[in-house]
Amino acid sequence: MTEATNKKNMIQLDMDHWAPKPQDVFHFDIKPFLFQELMLKETSFRESLEDIDWNIYQNKHVLVHCSNQAIIPYWAYMLISNYLTNVGAKVYYHLNTFEEDILIHNFKSSDFSLYKNQRVLLKGCSLKNVSPKAYIEITAILTPIVKSLAYGES
Repeated sequence: MTEATNKKNMIQLDMDHWAPKPQDVFHFDIKPFLFQELMLKETSFRESLEDIDWNIYQNKHVLVHCSNQAIIPYWAYMLISNYLTNVGAKVYYHLNTFEEDILIHNFKSSDFSLYKNQRVLLKGCSLKNVSPKAYIEITAILTPIVKSLAYGES
Protein backbone atom coordinates (compact mmCIF):
# COMPACT_ATOMS: atom_id res chain seq x y z
CA MET A 1 0.00 0.00 0.00
CA THR A 2 1.32 3.43 -0.88
CA GLU A 3 1.83 5.21 2.38
CA ALA A 4 4.28 7.51 4.07
CA THR A 5 4.45 9.10 7.47
CA ASN A 6 4.97 12.83 7.38
CA LYS A 7 6.14 15.35 10.01
CA LYS A 8 2.71 15.53 11.61
CA ASN A 9 2.78 11.77 12.25
CA MET A 10 -0.02 11.12 9.77
CA ILE A 11 -0.19 8.15 7.47
CA GLN A 12 -0.67 9.28 3.90
CA LEU A 13 -2.85 7.16 1.64
CA ASP A 14 -2.72 7.77 -2.10
CA MET A 15 -5.97 7.23 -4.03
CA ASP A 16 -3.86 5.97 -6.97
CA HIS A 17 -3.24 2.78 -5.00
CA TRP A 18 -6.86 1.68 -5.54
CA ALA A 19 -7.16 2.89 -9.13
CA PRO A 20 -7.65 0.20 -11.77
CA LYS A 21 -4.45 -1.11 -13.31
CA PRO A 22 -4.55 -1.16 -17.14
CA GLN A 23 -3.51 -4.81 -17.28
CA ASP A 24 -6.53 -5.78 -15.14
CA VAL A 25 -9.13 -3.91 -17.19
CA PHE A 26 -10.83 -5.24 -20.33
CA HIS A 27 -13.60 -4.01 -22.59
CA PHE A 28 -16.05 -6.54 -23.99
CA ASP A 29 -17.77 -4.91 -26.95
CA ILE A 30 -20.92 -6.64 -28.20
CA LYS A 31 -20.80 -4.88 -31.59
CA PRO A 32 -18.65 -7.55 -33.36
CA PHE A 33 -21.25 -10.17 -32.42
CA LEU A 34 -24.11 -8.36 -34.16
CA PHE A 35 -25.48 -9.26 -37.57
CA GLN A 36 -24.31 -6.47 -39.88
CA GLU A 37 -23.41 -4.58 -36.69
CA LEU A 38 -27.11 -3.78 -36.28
CA MET A 39 -28.95 -6.58 -34.57
CA LEU A 40 -28.35 -9.54 -32.37
CA LYS A 41 -29.31 -12.99 -33.69
CA GLU A 42 -29.71 -15.23 -30.68
CA THR A 43 -28.48 -18.53 -32.12
CA SER A 44 -25.31 -17.16 -33.70
CA PHE A 45 -24.66 -14.93 -30.69
CA ARG A 46 -24.84 -17.88 -28.28
CA GLU A 47 -22.60 -19.98 -30.54
CA SER A 48 -20.05 -17.18 -30.77
CA LEU A 49 -19.93 -16.80 -26.99
CA GLU A 50 -19.35 -20.55 -26.59
CA ASP A 51 -16.23 -20.26 -28.78
CA ILE A 52 -14.58 -17.59 -26.58
CA ASP A 53 -11.77 -18.53 -24.21
CA TRP A 54 -13.25 -16.80 -21.17
CA ASN A 55 -10.16 -17.58 -19.09
CA ILE A 56 -8.44 -14.50 -20.52
CA TYR A 57 -10.83 -12.49 -18.33
CA GLN A 58 -10.09 -14.47 -15.17
CA ASN A 59 -9.94 -12.18 -12.11
CA LYS A 60 -10.09 -9.08 -14.32
CA HIS A 61 -12.41 -6.08 -14.40
CA VAL A 62 -14.54 -6.21 -17.55
CA LEU A 63 -16.70 -3.46 -18.98
CA VAL A 64 -19.49 -4.95 -21.11
CA HIS A 65 -20.89 -2.48 -23.63
CA CYS A 66 -21.93 -2.00 -27.22
CA SER A 67 -19.95 0.65 -29.10
CA ASN A 68 -22.72 1.49 -31.53
CA GLN A 69 -26.36 2.45 -31.10
CA ALA A 70 -27.78 -1.09 -31.45
CA ILE A 71 -30.46 -2.09 -29.00
CA ILE A 72 -29.19 -5.07 -27.06
CA PRO A 73 -31.65 -7.27 -25.17
CA TYR A 74 -30.99 -7.55 -21.44
CA TRP A 75 -30.61 -11.32 -21.60
CA ALA A 76 -27.49 -10.83 -23.77
CA TYR A 77 -25.82 -8.85 -20.98
CA MET A 78 -26.89 -11.53 -18.52
CA LEU A 79 -25.39 -14.28 -20.67
CA ILE A 80 -22.06 -12.48 -21.04
CA SER A 81 -22.04 -11.67 -17.33
CA ASN A 82 -22.63 -15.34 -16.54
CA TYR A 83 -19.60 -16.41 -18.58
CA LEU A 84 -17.44 -13.70 -17.02
CA THR A 85 -18.57 -14.36 -13.46
CA ASN A 86 -17.77 -18.05 -13.88
CA VAL A 87 -14.09 -17.16 -14.41
CA GLY A 88 -13.97 -14.73 -11.49
CA ALA A 89 -14.23 -11.53 -13.49
CA LYS A 90 -15.81 -8.41 -11.99
CA VAL A 91 -18.39 -7.19 -14.50
CA TYR A 92 -19.34 -3.56 -15.06
CA TYR A 93 -21.68 -1.81 -17.47
CA HIS A 94 -21.63 1.98 -17.33
CA LEU A 95 -18.87 3.42 -19.51
CA ASN A 96 -18.82 6.84 -17.78
CA THR A 97 -18.34 5.48 -14.25
CA PHE A 98 -16.43 2.29 -15.03
CA GLU A 99 -13.05 3.32 -13.59
CA GLU A 100 -14.63 4.93 -10.55
CA ASP A 101 -16.74 1.81 -9.94
CA ILE A 102 -13.52 -0.25 -9.92
CA LEU A 103 -11.90 2.23 -7.54
CA ILE A 104 -14.83 1.91 -5.13
CA HIS A 105 -14.82 -1.89 -5.50
CA ASN A 106 -11.13 -1.87 -4.59
CA PHE A 107 -11.82 0.28 -1.50
CA LYS A 108 -14.50 -2.10 -0.33
CA SER A 109 -12.23 -5.11 -0.90
CA SER A 110 -9.35 -3.66 1.13
CA ASP A 111 -8.45 -4.30 4.75
CA PHE A 112 -8.00 -0.97 6.49
CA SER A 113 -7.69 -2.42 10.00
CA LEU A 114 -3.99 -1.56 10.20
CA TYR A 115 -5.05 2.11 10.30
CA LYS A 116 -7.14 1.62 13.44
CA ASN A 117 -6.82 4.72 15.65
CA GLN A 118 -4.26 6.27 13.29
CA ARG A 119 -4.21 9.78 11.88
CA VAL A 120 -4.70 9.41 8.13
CA LEU A 121 -4.18 11.90 5.33
CA LEU A 122 -5.98 10.99 2.11
CA LYS A 123 -3.85 12.37 -0.69
CA GLY A 124 -6.03 14.28 -3.09
CA CYS A 125 -5.70 15.50 -6.62
CA SER A 126 -3.72 12.47 -7.74
CA LEU A 127 -6.41 10.87 -9.86
CA LYS A 128 -8.19 12.59 -12.67
CA ASN A 129 -11.96 12.45 -12.99
CA VAL A 130 -12.73 11.20 -9.50
CA SER A 131 -16.11 12.42 -8.39
CA PRO A 132 -17.12 13.18 -4.83
CA LYS A 133 -18.76 9.73 -4.78
CA ALA A 134 -15.35 8.02 -4.43
CA TYR A 135 -14.32 10.37 -1.63
CA ILE A 136 -17.64 9.77 0.14
CA GLU A 137 -17.12 6.00 -0.11
CA ILE A 138 -13.54 6.03 1.23
CA THR A 139 -14.58 8.41 4.01
CA ALA A 140 -17.44 6.12 5.02
CA ILE A 141 -15.03 3.18 5.16
CA LEU A 142 -12.23 4.94 7.06
CA THR A 143 -14.17 7.13 9.52
CA PRO A 144 -15.17 4.31 11.90
CA ILE A 145 -11.60 2.96 11.89
CA VAL A 146 -9.19 5.89 12.03
CA LYS A 147 -8.57 8.44 14.77
CA SER A 148 -8.71 11.32 12.30
CA LEU A 149 -9.07 11.65 8.56
CA ALA A 150 -7.79 14.60 6.55
CA TYR A 151 -7.62 15.44 2.87
CA GLY A 152 -4.82 17.17 1.03
CA GLU A 153 -1.15 16.94 0.14
CA SER A 154 1.69 16.24 2.54
